Amino acid sequence: MAENDEHKELVRRYADDVLTHQRYDLLEQYITPDFVDHFGRDIEGPIALTVQMEAMHKSFGDLTFHVVHIVAEDDIVAVHFRVPGIHRDEFSGIPATGCAVEWKGAMFYRIAGNRIAEGWGYWNVMEIVTTVRTAAADADGSER
Repeated sequence: MAENDEHKELVRRYADDVLTHQRYDLLEQYITPDFVDHFGRDIEGPIALTVQMEAMHKSFGDLTFHVVHIVAEDDIVAVHFRVPGIHRDEFSGIPATGCAVEWKGAMFYRIAGNRIAEGWGYWNVMEIVTTVRTAAADADGSER
């Protein structure tokens, strides 16, 4: 298998095992010990990533990471994701609404030594906040 294909397969397995199925016990086989996710404030290392992902899965149940497109060149893998879920717990100060959401975005991963060393993400966060805020306002009859 060519190196680019191996890198894409690594990211696909990571998305399935860790991001979708919450197999945080496998995280160290996918990311380097000094992994950094440059999304907003940097998330550094497997423990910080686990905390962040657990919070996302708590806020949004049934998250399933679907790879829409994936491209690899040299040590970079670009992934276009679609991630449906249900707002089941507090998110950004907004209590659970039960509404369906769909995270959409792209991640760029740098691969080093057959593991993910860095990530840069671009997601529709404001769309999600607006969706759950609107659902919360509709539920309690308040103004948006």
